[in-house]
Amino acid sequence: MTASFPNTAPPILAVENLRTTFRTERGPLTAVDGVTFSLGEGRALGVVGESGCGKSVLCRTLLGLLPPTARVDPAARVRFYGKDLLGGGASALRRLRGREISMILQNPMSSLNPVMTVGAQAAEPLRVHTGMSRKRAWKRAVSLLAAVGIPRAEERMKQYPHHFSGGMRQRVAIAMALACGPRLLLADEPTTALDVTVQAEILDLLAVQRRTRRMALILVSHDLGVVAGRTDEVAVMYAGKIVEHAPTPALFANPRMPYSRALLESIPVLDNAPHTRLRAIGGSPPDGLELPYGCRFAPRCSRVQPRCLQDEPGLDFEGAAPHGFACWNPFPLLSAGRQGRNGPSEWRRT
Repeated sequence: MTASFPNTAPPILAVENLRTTFRTERGPLTAVDGVTFSLGEGRALGVVGESGCGKSVLCRTLLGLLPPTARVDPAARVRFYGKDLLGGGASALRRLRGREISMILQNPMSSLNPVMTVGAQAAEPLRVHTGMSRKRAWKRAVSLLAAVGIPRAEERMKQYPHHFSGGMRQRVAIAMALACGPRLLLADEPTTALDVTVQAEILDLLAVQRRTRRMALILVSHDLGVVAGRTDEVAVMYAGKIVEHAPTPALFANPRMPYSRALLESIPVLDNAPHTRLRAIGGSPPDGLELPYGCRFAPRCSRVQPRCLQDEPGLDFEGAAPHGFACWNPFPLLSAGRQGRNGPSEWRRT
């Protein structure tokens, strides 16, 4: 039976059968296909998968940041504290965007305006959404930049984005996203192109802000190591669909869907012997315009069976702490004593 992942906290975000399609010269391309999940207050959901699996389109659909060529299926439902995000109109969504729901984009250099000072950009959300005076918004922006770890914040407010390093630009983007105290933050690969040390600092900063503000978080990444230990649950996406959804410790200890396990096994392990060959997932993700019959991962799967090539599996949940996976031939459920890598701490990026 297909179901959404249940949360112990009341859901602030409920997504049901979300489907986003783009018009292309070769025909319609469905980038997000039937995604269903819910997210409780203060909880963190990691959304992982290879590039092109639909993670970013999912976030942009939730915020209505789609180009004219995109179409969201009218049967889809997205509710935020009971408010309909898809049917409420563009003006209603604009009032929520930046105030109640914020987003950190992948590349801070492209998301920041190069001809505006950092201070003007950091103060803008406060003036637009809260009606603060210019002077008050400026002071508040200074405190926000200081809170995210930018030294000499008042002095740096007068500088432009190109005066900042990649990590510092990302901190500015985080300060802007947090300016109005959102209840939900969408972080779309916030550590892309940053070195490992800066990645850890940015992820720790997001964790502190989430706990302090009781803010829900959707953390998007292509790297399972990034979400390990920093999320409450993980949704694995492949070719526009969620193919596995489980509490973070359960997914890392016992991934059931072969694609999830392949992602985990492709992460380099520090205690391996020197010159150990890295494991990779064979083949390539399917063309969104020419999807295979049956399971979309079947052409690359080591556990493929005849049924996998004919019938598409649904996302079925099982267990007291539900673990959902879309697979006709999943890996068996292991007992605690047989689990090899038995938790997210072993995979966590530090």
